[in-house]
Amino acid sequence: MKRGKFTIFIGVIWQVIGLIPLTSNSQVRYWEYMNPKPTDNNLYSVYFTDAQKGFAVGAYSTILKTTNGGEIWSEDGRFKDPSKLASTFSTISFINENDGYIAGLTGVLLTTDAGETWDTLPTGDLNLNIYSSAIAFFYSSLDTGFIAGTNPSTGEKELRTTTDRGVTWTTAVKLQDVLENSPVQILFSDPMNGWYLTYSRLFKTNDGGTTWTEATPPVTSRYFTKIQNHGRRLYLLSYASVGGESSIMFTDDEGGSWSTILLNDIYNRDITFTSDSVGYLLASQDGAIYQVKRTADGGQTWSVVHETLNDDYRSINFADQHTGYVVGDGGSMLKITESGDSISIRDLHVLGSIYSWTNINFKPVFFNNTFYMSDSYVDSLGVLGIREGSYLYTEDFGTSWRSKSFQEQGDVSITKMSFPSDKVGYIAATNFSVDSSDGYKSKIFKTTDGGKNWNEIYSTEEPDRYLRAIYFTSDSVGYAAGYRWERPDPFSQPVTYGWVLRTTDGGESWRTVNGNIPNMRITSLYFTSADTGYFGGATASPVSGKVGVTTDGGITWTIKALTGLSNYVDFIVSLDKNTLFAKSTEGGKVFRSTNAGSTWTLLNTGQNALLGGNLCVSSDTVYTSVYISGKNCYRWSADRGATWTQEYFNQEGSASIVHFFNRNTGIAINSNIFRMGKFNPSPKIAIRGGGEYCQSNPVLPIIYLPISEYNVKYVLNRNGVPQDTLVGNTGTLTFGAYSKGTYTVMAENQNGITMLEDTVVITEIPTLAPIQLAADETTICSNGSTMIHTTEDYTQTTWQSSIDGVMWSDVEGWVSDTLVVTGINQNTFYRAITSNQCDTLISEPLLINVDQLPAVGVASSASDMVCEGSTATIELSSHIGSIQWQQSTDSVTWSNIPGENSISLVTPAINQPAYFKAEVSNGVCDGVSSNAVKVTPVQPVGIPGAITGSDQVCAGQANVVYAVEPIANATSYLWTLPAGAAITTGEGTNAVALSFADGAAGGPITVQGVNICGTGVSSNPIQVLVNSIPDMPSAIEGLNTPVSGTTQVYSVEPVEGVSYNWSYPADWTLVSGEGTGTITLTIGEQSGMISCTISNLCGEGPAQTMSVEVQGSGIDDPRGSENELTIFPNPSSGLIVFTGVNNPSSVRITVTDLTGKVLLEVSGKTTVDVSALGKGIYLVRVQDESKISTIKLMRQ
Repeated sequence: MKRGKFTIFIGVIWQVIGLIPLTSNSQVRYWEYMNPKPTDNNLYSVYFTDAQKGFAVGAYSTILKTTNGGEIWSEDGRFKDPSKLASTFSTISFINENDGYIAGLTGVLLTTDAGETWDTLPTGDLNLNIYSSAIAFFYSSLDTGFIAGTNPSTGEKELRTTTDRGVTWTTAVKLQDVLENSPVQILFSDPMNGWYLTYSRLFKTNDGGTTWTEATPPVTSRYFTKIQNHGRRLYLLSYASVGGESSIMFTDDEGGSWSTILLNDIYNRDITFTSDSVGYLLASQDGAIYQVKRTADGGQTWSVVHETLNDDYRSINFADQHTGYVVGDGGSMLKITESGDSISIRDLHVLGSIYSWTNINFKPVFFNNTFYMSDSYVDSLGVLGIREGSYLYTEDFGTSWRSKSFQEQGDVSITKMSFPSDKVGYIAATNFSVDSSDGYKSKIFKTTDGGKNWNEIYSTEEPDRYLRAIYFTSDSVGYAAGYRWERPDPFSQPVTYGWVLRTTDGGESWRTVNGNIPNMRITSLYFTSADTGYFGGATASPVSGKVGVTTDGGITWTIKALTGLSNYVDFIVSLDKNTLFAKSTEGGKVFRSTNAGSTWTLLNTGQNALLGGNLCVSSDTVYTSVYISGKNCYRWSADRGATWTQEYFNQEGSASIVHFFNRNTGIAINSNIFRMGKFNPSPKIAIRGGGEYCQSNPVLPIIYLPISEYNVKYVLNRNGVPQDTLVGNTGTLTFGAYSKGTYTVMAENQNGITMLEDTVVITEIPTLAPIQLAADETTICSNGSTMIHTTEDYTQTTWQSSIDGVMWSDVEGWVSDTLVVTGINQNTFYRAITSNQCDTLISEPLLINVDQLPAVGVASSASDMVCEGSTATIELSSHIGSIQWQQSTDSVTWSNIPGENSISLVTPAINQPAYFKAEVSNGVCDGVSSNAVKVTPVQPVGIPGAITGSDQVCAGQANVVYAVEPIANATSYLWTLPAGAAITTGEGTNAVALSFADGAAGGPITVQGVNICGTGVSSNPIQVLVNSIPDMPSAIEGLNTPVSGTTQVYSVEPVEGVSYNWSYPADWTLVSGEGTGTITLTIGEQSGMISCTISNLCGEGPAQTMSVEVQGSGIDDPRGSENELTIFPNPSSGLIVFTGVNNPSSVRITVTDLTGKVLLEVSGKTTVDVSALGKGIYLVRVQDESKISTIKLMRQ
């Protein structure tokens, strides 16, 4: 038989029929639950120790674990026991991240390693029938715990406690054996405070469980289902024993007082709070609607956030404040995620229930480990359900599953699929997106990548075309079949015709080979060769099961009736080209043909089957799935259907589809997927070396055998001539060495039936030629590129690179005789490697040299101007590569400066503006240029003109301006100043403001022009005299007691370069000497003050003063009067005597000439000798205690 495959479908409702000889096998086979759901068993409790790690437990000793937030769950099957199908785990909890426990009907499990291992809690002297959920442990240790149950001796309900991890137990609470006292739950909020709940009573402890007191709320006729605490508040769920109304009661004072919130639910399963206000509740409406509710006000009001008709939710647990999990019946799982005001609830089942999966596609001919299921189902009203097509596939014998949706193809329902090889597959589907008034249309899709992507290759043009089956005998030859309707008019019932299509080019084109099989609905196809095949189906009216047989590629069909069958034939399989089996949806009836479909015989008359599933063949054994009297079972026959053996599943639900690879290895599908036995790698026929051999070595073809309970004969033919025959059933078989040619290997079973065959071609592998490498460029610039290629063509060439030629690494992504080298920045070796099954060759290394990219810094000069005829120095800050300095007169056209290659450039003599830059290059890399530096020549400074400004200044004077006309070519000015002079503004310019210090000296001021050529000649100096404010004049010389009317001279010591300012009594008259240091005055009558000041250009100095007393208008009478002063003799030439002096001891006598010059002074005497005086008139002034008198004296 060429590459074929089995297509198996889920059946619908069958009738109970009889059975020919049937052997009942009491052994319950262990079937392992696979994907897409973690389990199909009911889950009763969920608990997360952190945001990622969580556990769920339930029926049939189910323990599930996730380490990635519920995305993937693994099952711990160590406690599964097919003999204890009623065992149930109903509680799981952890007291810290490592220590936790599971409680159930069969006992308690403990873990101390975060669920990696579980140990059974010792029961010691417990002697108690355990209630599943009534167990709780303290926070701090697993040593102390509680279990509630029934005492088998007394029937009393008891709460027991242990402090030694189950070795010994003590009774804490004992209650009568009535329903109200049946244990429900134990809960501790801390090591000392706990609660014990029964159906209708509540007890509390405040001493760690030593004593208990009743705290039952004051309610009647209510059953309690759950307690849960949040902070100090305790919540109690209950429902009415009559009427079914549920409620939430809560207490904040340890049961002292209670508040009640009535709900319209039938009952509530679980409650939890993530904060004082936010909580979640699992509720049931009428026992058929199951809801997740949420409150945001502490439980006063509740809103439905999720609802389903299928799964009774049992337990809820939050890993943190924002992420929670819900589990329930049928392995249902929800994940709740809160983010701000957003609430997301996601079903963690990949695809939910698989009641809708109706087509399973196996490839037992190749023993391939991939099979597929497609989507279509009939709802309870008998109307075809419209949903987006999808399918599951596995590539590891069902260990994991992937889903593929046909959503992008529109509302299509996949009816059948066929995979003639690993990569090529076909799907028949019905498109429900068209208006039903136009009828439905059918489509065919094709994949060439193993089902990852599909393309539509056929669509019916006319409405009312239904493709219900598809089968390919090879990648190119295939058939599709179904039925079509014709309507004589819009008001008539449609007429049904069987309809068959054929393609010979892999679906590129389809031809209707027979579209007029009267009154026929085709639902399945099976071909044993390219032209010989069978369809299963039934007449449309009345319904009667039929098989069609063709031997001409579907052009003509012979219709075979199946006696006693009034329903569709949905499965046809074969043991060989003559022995076929057909199965109907009617009560699991199985028919057999031993003459290639000419006649059919009912095998299982009298078999008591309520439902029938599919058929499958493995080796020489036929399998069928059935559902009988509430039991899940399957039957197999190893004698071509003569007798059947019945075996049972250990899982819930009927197995609609089974497929066996051998008697101990298979896959079963109901609403979920199960697997039995150990699956080995896919066995195939293969010849070592991929069908090629080396010129110098012989070939040993090796046959890889499938798993088989019987020996299989393998026949090797070369170019159509038998070469060898081997027999085996496991491992490998090795034929002798053979030369090149075309070989066919056929496998026959013990009945001489060809099970599979394969053809391979053995060819010579020539010796590889040595690898020689060449490169377009062996030196490249950093991050540049070049191409390396082999000088010969090779089938497959890979490349390696190395920095040092010692350590090599693969060049990813290059399998070619040519390698594009790019992006490297250091010298790198490359070598090529090529191989075949005979040789592996490595080339000699080829070095690709890498020149680094040149880099250039900044070119700069200390000055952008030089003296005409001089040179400039330009520096380059940094560079990578070789330097070549260039020059230009216009910054456009550049020429190299010969020999200038260092980092510093001394330019040629500059006589006109010039530009300079550095050109940096490195190896084969393009050069780069620095910035251009402009240098301008400057002429020497000209001769300065005369300086303008004051030649006299005052000490301490500021802002004295001196200037010179701009000097030719000068860029700055240098001023030379006398000591004590300083520039305050205009430094370096042709006009400066000077300040002169108090002690500044006078002297010359000169100026010079300055530019890059140097300092010019000095200007002619301007001599500056520095003046100060004059000091006080010397003492005033002159008579301070002048006589009125006389002329007197007053003077001070002369000072050069100043003027004098005199002041005197108002009635005195200046005779001469105005502005000088000596003045002559005519004395008036007024006495007063004579003052003198000196002034110059800097100002007026302090005044010198003299007090003057005017002595009347003349000289007193020398004779006097009585009691008045007199002198005698007068005139006199010698001694004179004074009379009229009151007190001679106090007298003071002064003799002056007429100018006021004092000639004699005598005190304490009344006589004066004037003989020394020359002849003339003198004034004698006498002053005593009472008066002053002046007398004129004549000297003879």
